[in-house]
Amino acid sequence: MAGLDRARTLTEKNAVRYAVLGSGSSANAYVFSCRGRSVIVDNGFSVREALARMDRAGISPDSVDGLFLTHTHGDHMKGAGALCRRLKIPMFTASGLTLPDSVGKLPGLYTMQPGKEHSFSWCSCLPFSTFHDVDRPVAYSFSIQGERFTVLTDTGELSDEMFHLVSTSRVLFLEANYDPEMLSSGPYPASLKRRIASKWGHLSNQQAVDFLSEISENRRKPDRVFMCHLSHNNNTPEKVRESIASSRAADMDCRVLDRGELCTGDFVPGLKMTISL
Repeated sequence: MAGLDRARTLTEKNAVRYAVLGSGSSANAYVFSCRGRSVIVDNGFSVREALARMDRAGISPDSVDGLFLTHTHGDHMKGAGALCRRLKIPMFTASGLTLPDSVGKLPGLYTMQPGKEHSFSWCSCLPFSTFHDVDRPVAYSFSIQGERFTVLTDTGELSDEMFHLVSTSRVLFLEANYDPEMLSSGPYPASLKRRIASKWGHLSNQQAVDFLSEISENRRKPDRVFMCHLSHNNNTPEKVRESIASSRAADMDCRVLDRGELCTGDFVPGLKMTISL
């Protein structure tokens, strides 16, 4: 019983709650919370849908301190400005990014230099550059309770910086956007197929799995990986699972999230464990 009581106490006081409100081709949003405070990464949902999903994930709107925008594609940005206004929170973006007029007036706007850690009262955030066909795209790695949580999507290539951040992360959210055969034989025009498969597009299942396979040989690696941002037309969860199962990453704790799937979990630093629902 003493062990259970200790686990309960650590969960209540120190647990980092993470939530994927949804990911995929249509809308993306992630939340990280600890000690009654939260941050949101992107919001491609309507305000009503985002708040409903936050409620299902056990995230209070009053806890949110800010929204961190990765880039200006609609599936990440469509509802970002409106949510900031509803929650009266600032938006954080990469330095030099010009937001489109559709974002609207914001309660506050702050910029961050990629590659530089930015400290807040209860967490720190490290934006890092990605390879995507849009102005100044970034991904984010958060340090909370001394542990790192990283969201890495919307990149056509992987860098040494990404490898280092992922290797030192406890929980990773990694894009597995498309299956090359499905993309090649699918309905998209040739120009769009080339864009998706290019250095400035998205990660294929094989790219993501090869990256994890390399990470898996490290002494330090994520306790849990969520494969996300699956294309509606060019991928399936089964394809991603097959790629993982036939790779050196098969022994890693990987969960594949379907398009639009809501997922929550808690990481307990003192116990070095994750509990996901």
